[in-house]
Amino acid sequence: MKRSTKIFFLGLAPALVCGLAFGQANLLVNGDFEQGNVGFHSDYPYSPGNLAPKFTYDVAKNPHDDNGAGASFGDHTTGHGLMFLCNGADFSPAPVAWSETIQVAPATPYAFSGWMASWGQYVGTGIDPSPAVLQMNINGLQQGGLLTVPAPNGQWQQFNIPWDSESATQALIQIYELNQAFVGGDVAFDDFSFEAVPEPASCSLLALAGMGLLGRRKR
Repeated sequence: MKRSTKIFFLGLAPALVCGLAFGQANLLVNGDFEQGNVGFHSDYPYSPGNLAPKFTYDVAKNPHDDNGAGASFGDHTTGHGLMFLCNGADFSPAPVAWSETIQVAPATPYAFSGWMASWGQYVGTGIDPSPAVLQMNINGLQQGGLLTVPAPNGQWQQFNIPWDSESATQALIQIYELNQAFVGGDVAFDDFSFEAVPEPASCSLLALAGMGLLGRRKR
């Protein structure tokens, strides 16, 4: 390897370390749901192949396969994989639709992100169901405002929830679906991720260290 190429990689190394150390390790067990109905908890009853009843969930490839009145579309990941689907509960207090507990490092910023879409199209009925309204909790505290899922069916939209662990060593992540309308609250989830995110100052220091090392190598 030429000396100039070696110098380039020495200068690039801190940026690569920063990128690998933060934002690359998804702490969730089955965030894309490709493993099926494992790695998470739901207060909803599991109802494989049948999302006609309210207050049920499934992990499936197409909402229409589980409910003939629902929209037909693929998952966010590949278009032909699995996604989490729930037919929202119509009672209060709202049960937990999805949750997972993970271990975290204290005094570390994290981000919980994912994709959501409506699926309750009710094809041929003339019914326009109201979309799901979501509340995100971590360790029992609501994070951010309520999220309304886009009304057009199959329109995937990303959410991103920042969270600082402070003194916590674990994070209990919970999603509640709050729309209690009998016709409504039908939501799909996919590609959940919970990752540590870099402090800007930390990456800046790493970059400066790399530049200093690069300067010494040049001299």
